[in-house]
Amino acid sequence: MPSRSEANFLVSLIPAAAVAAACASLGCLAVERVGLSPLPVAAVAVTPASGSLPVGGTLQLSATSRDSAGGVLSGRVVTWASDNPTVATVSPSGLVTGVRSGAATITATSEGKNGTAALAVQGAVSAGSVPDPTLLPVASGQLPNVAAYTALNVPGRPAGFSYNDPVTGVRVWKVTSATTPMANGSAGHDYADGSNSVSRGWGPNNNTHTLVFGVPQGSANYWLVDFTRGVGFSNYRKLPVQPNRDLSASFASVAGQERILYIISGSQLVRFNTATMALENTGFFPVNLGQTAWGWLQQDKSDTWFVGMVVNNQVLFAFNAQTGQYFTYTDATGLGSGRMEPRLERDGRYAILENAQTTVKLWDLSTNTLGPTQTIATPFFHNADLRGHWISVNANAFAPFAEDRYDVSGGLTVNRTQVMSNSGGPDVHNAGNWVQSDAELGGNLLKQWSFLSGFSNIGAWPGTLWTLAIGLMRSDGSDARLLLHHYSTNAASQYWAMPFGEPTRPVSTGPCRSGSRAPMARW
Repeated sequence: MPSRSEANFLVSLIPAAAVAAACASLGCLAVERVGLSPLPVAAVAVTPASGSLPVGGTLQLSATSRDSAGGVLSGRVVTWASDNPTVATVSPSGLVTGVRSGAATITATSEGKNGTAALAVQGAVSAGSVPDPTLLPVASGQLPNVAAYTALNVPGRPAGFSYNDPVTGVRVWKVTSATTPMANGSAGHDYADGSNSVSRGWGPNNNTHTLVFGVPQGSANYWLVDFTRGVGFSNYRKLPVQPNRDLSASFASVAGQERILYIISGSQLVRFNTATMALENTGFFPVNLGQTAWGWLQQDKSDTWFVGMVVNNQVLFAFNAQTGQYFTYTDATGLGSGRMEPRLERDGRYAILENAQTTVKLWDLSTNTLGPTQTIATPFFHNADLRGHWISVNANAFAPFAEDRYDVSGGLTVNRTQVMSNSGGPDVHNAGNWVQSDAELGGNLLKQWSFLSGFSNIGAWPGTLWTLAIGLMRSDGSDARLLLHHYSTNAASQYWAMPFGEPTRPVSTGPCRSGSRAPMARW
């Protein structure tokens, strides 16, 4: 009879059917699948699954092949590929090199099974640089990578945590937590359209932005924080002059005034310096509104015209900061059915007064003239206020929910044009705070980019162009891009979970309203 050591050696020589019996009688320590095919690869995992690297920099990826039981399989051949080699290339060993700014997905393949890593390549941001949304993936109904996001455990992370979106590679930063800037149950800001919740860039290379947010929103507990690209957050501080509510604080639109925050506080519209943390009223500021005002503050691209509500849904105001002109419009019934909200286009001439989503009236501020009351066929709400026109979702009863553009027509009326046949669901929030110049647009205002935040859950409205996502679209519908997935799944039942993504100029995405998680993203 062979010895135990001899039996262990013979396992590799005898037929597989006899292995179990031989080892049972001899007490082998392990049994190998001798004579059978190797276990097939069932899954491939790439590490890290997301990340970023600078242009010209490198990042080493590794791939692990596993069997159907999760066991590691060694010695398997892995091939690597980049879906966007103009942005990032990958070597046969998994070494990624950044080529230019943008997003790329790196795929590792072994025996027909794939694993991926979503990467963002970032170039240096220089003063005056113009963001290029075409570096982002084309919006095509991409679903969020729930498994990858869940593994990040964002709700359990502290403020200041950042990650790369698993699908687009865009960097996302967590602004608040349950304890930052103070103990809270939620934090964020209200509607995406209207007030500028994120400042223009300031500091070296205009690389720092200031954010305003409520803890929670809608309370007398508004805070500021500074965000620097590639660094994170600093200087959380509570506003000593509190806005009356959300949509009552808006950062300046013009260069050189980046630290100025306009605030409706009490019965006044004031000018506040977020650098000195003190009032800095100049010219015709403060503006006396006559009584504690409601809010809904918006201003044009040059901080000339400001509009808002004095009395909720009944009295609107328009103020010219250069001339001191002050107009009001009063309708005790709110255009006939109890609701009235002003929407100012960024060139500063026209404001649409919206009521009950299907009734509008145009206000020409240059002449203080009102057009006729119009009934429109589709809802006008949650719109992007752009230069010369507005973009709004057509929240009809059926998917896929079109996107419409509203232009000023003859006789102070508004004309609607469908520009896209698809969007992000029935309750999309558009935002037009990124003011683009004639030079950037080639003189064509229809090429303006606006932001769109949709919160339809996966499967709720199959076929939407954006699912649980924030994206960008041109005003003529010629281009649509995916910025990131926000993973806010409670929005349909919890108002605080709505993703109110809001840009500034130069572009960055402001705090999304999603409980105590308020991400800020830049590409």
